[in-house]
Amino acid sequence: MARLVRLADWLSGGLISRETARADENAKLFHEADDARIEAEQRVKARKFRCSFCHKTEDQVRKLCCGWNTCICDECATLAVETMKKDRD
Repeated sequence: MARLVRLADWLSGGLISRETARADENAKLFHEADDARIEAEQRVKARKFRCSFCHKTEDQVRKLCCGWNTCICDECATLAVETMKKDRD
């Protein structure tokens, strides 16, 4: 009987350690995914918009007007308006 108890203890210990290993592995995967999500959010926050024409960042211009896939700064917009006025005259 003592031998059966020891065998049962050994088997249950093995099952517990496997379950613990799985839980540890799942926790590690969860933390890796969470770290990747946080890193992606930080990249998006750090991303600076640029003028699609002169490529200056939003910090380098006074104003930046952005549409769906493009942005134009106040300097390029002024230049575009002046060019259009010249073409009219």
